[in-house]
Amino acid sequence: MAPRDPTGAEDPLLRAFRQRVRETMARDLERERAEAEALRSEVLCKLRDAIGAERGRGECTEVWLFGSFAWGTPTERSDVDLLVKGCKNPDGLAGRLWLACGRPAHVLDFATAPQSLVDRAMAEGLAL
Repeated sequence: MAPRDPTGAEDPLLRAFRQRVRETMARDLERERAEAEALRSEVLCKLRDAIGAERGRGECTEVWLFGSFAWGTPTERSDVDLLVKGCKNPDGLAGRLWLACGRPAHVLDFATAPQSLVDRAMAEGLAL
C-alpha cells in the first residue's frame, strides 16, 4: 500500500514518481516498437530481392516467412525463418540468404517440416 499522509492522501512525490515511471516505460516501448518495425522493413526488402533472384535461378518456388520477422517483434539478434517449397539445396539457400540480408537464415523444406509448422506458416506467415 502506498504511503499516505494523515488525511489519507497519497504522497505527491510518490505519485509524481509513478507517473514518471509510466511515461518512461511508454516512451521505451514505443521506441522499441519503432526500431523493430524499421528492422523488419529493412530485412524484408533485402529478403524479397534475394528470394526473387533465387527463384529466377530455379532454386525455390514458394516461400513463407515465419517467426519473429513475420509475426513477432524482431531484434538485432533475430534470425530469418523460412518454409520453402521446391528447394534443391536448403543449406545453400540459407547461406546465400544470410549473406543477402545480413543475419542467419533457417530454411525448412516444406516436404519435411512438421505439419503444425507448415499449417501455421501458411496461415499466419508472410508469403514471399
